[in-house]
Amino acid sequence: EGGDGGDVAVPIPPEAGGGGQRSELDDFFATVHALEGMIGEVESMTDQLRAKHNEALLNTDVEQGKAISAELERLMGAILAKSTEIKQGLKVMESETKMLPQQNKPAEIRIRQNQQQQLNSKFVSAMKAYQAASEQYTQKCKDQVKRRIKTRGIAKDGRPVTDEEAEKIATQLLEEGREDAIFQQAQDVLVQVQENHRDILRIEASMRELHQIFAEMAVLVEEQGELMDDILANVSKSVDYVQKGREELRQAKVYAKKSRKKMCCLILCLIILLAVIFIPMYFSGLFGGKK
Repeated sequence: EGGDGGDVAVPIPPEAGGGGQRSELDDFFATVHALEGMIGEVESMTDQLRAKHNEALLNTDVEQGKAISAELERLMGAILAKSTEIKQGLKVMESETKMLPQQNKPAEIRIRQNQQQQLNSKFVSAMKAYQAASEQYTQKCKDQVKRRIKTRGIAKDGRPVTDEEAEKIATQLLEEGREDAIFQQAQDVLVQVQENHRDILRIEASMRELHQIFAEMAVLVEEQGELMDDILANVSKSVDYVQKGREELRQAKVYAKKSRKKMCCLILCLIILLAVIFIPMYFSGLFGGKK
């Protein structure tokens, strides 16, 4: 699995049919498809994790509990490894887009940027779902431990455990790992709580790694936002130029129409002037010839 130390080779599906040459966009969309599949794997594993969480909360057998915890650890590791691979793939995609000349390929950059934003959104959504599942399980574990201590525990002086004492003991067990906080009368509860404690520690470690992924994704999204701002600024300028051109064309049409009207008036005036000059001369010559 890929780590934070270098680029991850994202699998690209073989070219569908034909031996034609692939374009850069063909390869880009193949990578998009591969990353979407990987995000789908994370979502599927998160669903499996939720099912295992429910199984763990309902389990009362110690050995079965250990097997469930091992499976939970495996799933969390797989989710984080796959998430790191996706994050690296998105970073590579972003760097490739940055290398494209904005002046020569603005349309392709916009296509890439749109796809990357959709992938970022899907990935962050999948990560948030994993985070929510882990936090919900942690809280349910704590609530379950408090209930077990409350119902099965007996204080050292022989009286039932109060809600406040159950809360304090659960905190000592789950957050501080203090096994001396439990009482001898509930050793079976202690064994189950120890397993819950290990699960919670693994979840806390997982959440730290997840926080790092979120932080890097935030930087990536911000960088993409800046690139999109540049592209949109260029598009806005182009739109302004087009609108300005249209206005100038409209004015040119108006001027041309006025010019044609003036030309028509000028020709008409010239015709009238010629008529005024030549018609009398014509009739003068005609009648003068008869005399």
